[in-house]
Amino acid sequence: MSVDNILTGVRVLDVGSWVAAPAAATAMADFGADVIKVEPPGGDPFRSFMGLPGFPVTEDNYPWLLVSRNKRSIVLDLKSDEGYEALCRLVETADVFLSNYPPKVLAKLKIRYADLAPLNDQLVYAQISGYGEEGPDANLPAFDRSAWWARSGMMDIVRSGGAPPSAGAPAWGDYSTSTSVFGGIMMALYRREKTGRGSRVSTSLLANGVWANAMMLQAVLCGAKTEYEPARDQHPLPLGVPYECQDGRWFYPWIFDVQGQWVYFLTAIGCSDMLDDERFASAEACHRHPQDTIRALDEIFASKPWAQWQNIFDTYDIQYMAVASPEDTLADPQLTENRMLLEFSSDRFRSNTTINSPLQVEGVSKTAPRPAPEIGQDTRDVLAEAGFSNEEIQTLTKDL
Repeated sequence: MSVDNILTGVRVLDVGSWVAAPAAATAMADFGADVIKVEPPGGDPFRSFMGLPGFPVTEDNYPWLLVSRNKRSIVLDLKSDEGYEALCRLVETADVFLSNYPPKVLAKLKIRYADLAPLNDQLVYAQISGYGEEGPDANLPAFDRSAWWARSGMMDIVRSGGAPPSAGAPAWGDYSTSTSVFGGIMMALYRREKTGRGSRVSTSLLANGVWANAMMLQAVLCGAKTEYEPARDQHPLPLGVPYECQDGRWFYPWIFDVQGQWVYFLTAIGCSDMLDDERFASAEACHRHPQDTIRALDEIFASKPWAQWQNIFDTYDIQYMAVASPEDTLADPQLTENRMLLEFSSDRFRSNTTINSPLQVEGVSKTAPRPAPEIGQDTRDVLAEAGFSNEEIQTLTKDL
């Protein structure tokens, strides 16, 4: 593999907060970009995310480790003249400027594309908003659970049997949106290679949520009526619901050709006698009696632990999918075999493993992970590299 990453020599100014924009910068850092995390005095508030009620707590600041590896941190007070001027000097030699501040904050800080493009006509400016940059809600506070999950319609759709909406997983919309803006940035860099000029790319949490929910929304656009997932015990496809084993593990029978495999399936699990019951004599019959079928299968699968059922399914070549816990996922050999986990070393973190960004390029190795930086640990070095004098650096850092 090449020792040179695709983005070696590309300098990125990560002037964002929380996850969506910074995670895109993380993906660029994985491919060799020099990512400078520009933080306000006190640091990115995401550094304190782990302290919020309801989220897992460990000795390691895992949210910050994940989103800020391979970055350098500098602290600039962009509300001060000196801090703003310093940022402008950094913009002059940057390749990418990335932010997810709301439009009114960008305007207040004078870091809109119109403000920065005159400083560097090769600059790729990338912006993530919550709900889009136009309209009455352009400046509403947004997180992935509000803009990506709830407002896109997914929170309403992904529930069954009248159950209340689920809050969802933390930051899942942020990370999917980060991949979207990463693609936009790479497209703009490619355009710059062809034209010599930078440009502006943008997306929003809402736009990415709508895209993730596109199939259901397109159905409604085409005149379909919204249909909610029925309650599990009333599902018309008994082999389309999860079942619990004796040891509490859940799995899905992953069988699409139910009509062709129903008899084989019952034989494989040792229940061919069910075929003598007219309710279960065929796939069509079990679909007409879903509650009875699901109740019968519940009793069958609760009779053995998951390992035994897994062995039976493998023996008879029956497709299935276990419902994995986070611990199960991390132990899955597919993650290791496909480089979805990365090892690193650090004196500040107990863990030596982190999650890889999802893109791979044949023949190119990614940058070995470095621990996420402390607040402003690289301020002096970055400013010195940019040509700031010792006196200027002292002025910029004296109150930080």
